[in-house]
Amino acid sequence: MKLILKLCGCLLLCLVLISCQKDISTNLAVQEPLKINPSITPLWIDNQNVLFFENVCYGESQRNLLDILIPTSGKPAAIAIYIHGGGFTSGDKSIALADSSFRRTIRELLKNNIAFASINYSYIDNSESEGVLSSLKDCKRALQFLRYYAPYFHLNKEKVALIGSSAGGGAALWLGLNEDMAKPNDPNPINQQSTRVQSVLCTDAQSNYDLLQWHNLVFAEFKMAGFSFKTVKNLVTVPRLLKFYGVDTMEELYTIAMWTKRTKLNMLLQITVDDPELYITSNKMWSTYPITMNQLLHHPYHSKALKDKADVEGVHGKYFIPSLGIDTRDGESMDQFIIRKLM
Repeated sequence: MKLILKLCGCLLLCLVLISCQKDISTNLAVQEPLKINPSITPLWIDNQNVLFFENVCYGESQRNLLDILIPTSGKPAAIAIYIHGGGFTSGDKSIALADSSFRRTIRELLKNNIAFASINYSYIDNSESEGVLSSLKDCKRALQFLRYYAPYFHLNKEKVALIGSSAGGGAALWLGLNEDMAKPNDPNPINQQSTRVQSVLCTDAQSNYDLLQWHNLVFAEFKMAGFSFKTVKNLVTVPRLLKFYGVDTMEELYTIAMWTKRTKLNMLLQITVDDPELYITSNKMWSTYPITMNQLLHHPYHSKALKDKADVEGVHGKYFIPSLGIDTRDGESMDQFIIRKLM
């Protein structure tokens, strides 16, 4: 890997990002040069020693776009990558940059030499979609893209934090808790980049994406009250379930191939002692039997399930689940956590 980077060093100095209308080959040994110029830095950024690159194309799909704010200090900046929510069917990277409270976080990160990227990814309603896996693979691609082009953007690719809310938080957990998905022998150098990160932060995220096991892994406490996969199916609805997994019939969910796929989508099963430190919060104040899809998808029990498994495996974490009386943050804010992990 080091040899490849050295050979590409000179080329990377002159690489510029092209517009998204131009196809990006995923089979080239070295990525086709891209052309880009910085956009006007948003007015709400206090420190004008910041470069803003907007709508950078990181892949072939229409929604493979990212925005990135980069502090122009002397040393390469660490990277915080934000993944938006929206149930993998809606949402946009602009959410973070438009939110007043999140803007404060971004300004604080930039002041501490941490770049902030916000990414879009494919929705699962595409007819050729693999279901949620299509969205997750796009998030992986964005991470690897930023690592490959780290010299161009003056980034420190060894210091990366993932941030997400709801589905974006689930995507961040899937990326952060899986084993390294780098492919060292892949002809595309982007795919050779590591997917391991230094920390994962999520709010109101799903603990795993094996929905057929939620009655056992997340909501077991409600089984005596009748909670089962049928409950999940009724709240989510069959059409959404089929779209989520990219299948045509409920029977397909029980095949060996789909069992393997669902296992890989179960982040709880992926947690091991070598995983990054977690910062998990749940803003929902209900803790009762879920009776709506919103309550099912954002129930505090998801955060509790993550905490319980991480504690068993010895993975460090900060947790704020007020509806369950849990707060292990020791006064450390999300901003402070990111800065501590990336400085």
